[in-house]
Amino acid sequence: MSNLTTIDSQIPHHNLAQLAMDVSTRLELQNLKTSTDEAKGIAILSGEKDNKTYSVTIQANQFGVTQIATEYSKPAKKTDLMPEVKRLYKDGYKQKEIATILGISQTTVSNLINS
Repeated sequence: MSNLTTIDSQIPHHNLAQLAMDVSTRLELQNLKTSTDEAKGIAILSGEKDNKTYSVTIQANQFGVTQIATEYSKPAKKTDLMPEVKRLYKDGYKQKEIATILGISQTTVSNLINS
């Protein structure tokens, strides 16, 4: 896992869904998946480019916007993602959020957590 170049956060963050779409457009992601919770001020998007999965978590706070971007090489098997799934789950991410971040189904996340 490696960090992507910092993403410019000059876009107004009052609309997380729009901010997520703007970020995905700048990254030119394919097979885009998004999850937005305006009440919590969080948007997660993931997509693919150059045989890698990219994920961006955007969280609005009183000071502005925090953006965390990650890049994952596509695993040979989904079970190769088990350590990362368990780490994200331990860090407090919900199964649906983990699925969006890693570009896999929520069912796969559940199976990997319970393995």
